[in-house]
Amino acid sequence: MEYDVEHWPKVKKGEIFFEDDTFTVNKKRAMRICDEIIGRGLEVTWSVNARADHGDFELFKKMKEAGCRELLVGFESGDQDMLDRMNKHLRLQQSRDFVKTAHKAGLVVHGCFVLGLPGETMETMEKMVKFALDLNIDTVQFSAAMPFPGTGYYRICEENELIKANSWDDWLDEGEQSTVVEYPGLSKEEIEYYVDRGLKKFYFRPRYMIKYLLDTHSLYDLYRKVRGFKSFMSYLISKG
Repeated sequence: MEYDVEHWPKVKKGEIFFEDDTFTVNKKRAMRICDEIIGRGLEVTWSVNARADHGDFELFKKMKEAGCRELLVGFESGDQDMLDRMNKHLRLQQSRDFVKTAHKAGLVVHGCFVLGLPGETMETMEKMVKFALDLNIDTVQFSAAMPFPGTGYYRICEENELIKANSWDDWLDEGEQSTVVEYPGLSKEEIEYYVDRGLKKFYFRPRYMIKYLLDTHSLYDLYRKVRGFKSFMSYLISKG
C-alpha cells in the first residue's frame, strides 16, 4: 500500500481491495495491519472480504479508523436448512448481528447470496430474497451457483447429470456468468428468474434509491455509483 501511494498518488482517490476471505477471523493480525496503516499515515480507502460469523465491534471500529469503507460478506442464503446443507456453520441471527455491528462502526456492508445449490426450491429462494431485503445491507449480489471443475459441487453435478451445458461457451451469457445447473423440480430458468428478481426487488425500492443518491460523499463516490448503475442497467437490458 505504501509503495502504491508513493508511486501512484491517485490511489488515494480510489480504493484498495484486500482479496482475503479470512481478514477478520484473526483479530490480532487484523488489528496490527490497521495500526500499521494508521501509523504510516497512508490515508487510503480500502475494503475487504469478511465472515458473517465474526462481527467484532472493536475490530470494525479500528478498521474504520484505518480507512476501511466496506465489508463484502457471504451471507449465502436466508434459509437455515440451506445454510446447513452448505456446511456454512452460520446462523441467520449471526448475519443480522453482523450487519448491526458493522453499521454501528460506520462500515458499509455488501451482501453476497448464492442460488441453486442442492436442496434449493422456489420457496427457499423467495425466503432468501426477503431475508436480503430485511437484513438492511447497503448493496447486494445474487449469483447462481456455479459448479467449477475440481470442486465437490462439480463432482456432485457431474455424477447426477445436472449440468445442462454443451460447451464452455454456455457458461457465459453476454460476458456474464450463466446458469448451467438444473434440478428435477427446479429449472435453470427459475434460478435465473430469482437472481433477477432479487436484484430488482432490492435496488428498485424507492426508499433505497433516495438513500443511495443522497449518501454521496465525494465526486469519486458519485462516479463509482453512476458506473455501478450503468453496469446494473446493462445487465437488466441484456436479460430482456
